[in-house]
Amino acid sequence: MSRLKKPDTQIKNLLKTAKDNLKLADCAFDKENYPDTISLLSQAIEKGSKSFFSYFDIVPVENLSKTVGHFPTKGFEKALENIDAQFNVVTKNLSQINWKEEKESPIFDIRTIQHDKKTLMANFSFISNNPSRFKSISKRNMDKLISTVKNLQLELQVSRQNIFSERGYLTDFHDFQKDVFSILDHQKMKKEQVQMFKFSSTVFYEVLDDKCEINDKAILFHNIVNLTVSLSVLSIITQAHAVSSRYPPIGVYSKNNLLIKEFPTMKILTENALNDLDEIFTISEKYGN
Repeated sequence: MSRLKKPDTQIKNLLKTAKDNLKLADCAFDKENYPDTISLLSQAIEKGSKSFFSYFDIVPVENLSKTVGHFPTKGFEKALENIDAQFNVVTKNLSQINWKEEKESPIFDIRTIQHDKKTLMANFSFISNNPSRFKSISKRNMDKLISTVKNLQLELQVSRQNIFSERGYLTDFHDFQKDVFSILDHQKMKKEQVQMFKFSSTVFYEVLDDKCEINDKAILFHNIVNLTVSLSVLSIITQAHAVSSRYPPIGVYSKNNLLIKEFPTMKILTENALNDLDEIFTISEKYGN
């Protein structure tokens, strides 16, 4: 993991292309061209994820095609591989937090981390290697996944607003770190997922340079958590359709298709995630070397 840095041209171009794909997906949706709607939405999430992976040194930009391809879940699987080395970074960062007596520090035991890591890596691997299994997502699972991202983004937005509306709210970086941990606890995710997202967000503390103003640190931290959760969940929903929606059997992607029904919501959730990544790049341009 590197310190805060300016994104290079290739990484910024991936984000720009992701935003362009999302706009085209919206146009296709308005014209009831549903195969292209799904294909372009998938591309927007895929390219946004690749930009995220490359910026945070999870996958070098030149290796994206080989390592990730059309499956962002492979990138998230890659992000879990070096957790052992990051464990010391996490425990060091947690030791700096002055937790209030009524609030216990998150317990990151290396054995628990190993178990959760293996569970999530197995899940991501299964999703990447069996895409056809995820072309027909149930309404119940879709509702659960969408509501998780939607609720997370809403709660993070409220937390962000507090940054600017309450003077003295940000006396210490750890004040809003604990706040975001609490937000993650409220989401409808499995225990190991919540733990991994907490772990990842604490690792990303390393890129929040001391020279950053505390408001910028807070924005970066909120954005990183949103990107990690939102892009991984949206990838699971859409990546199985990235290729197949280009040449679908007639009538498969009709207005009654579940993904099409949820497209307006997924478009907003994806747009929010891409804007957060754009904001990270803007802040990086301000402070990065």
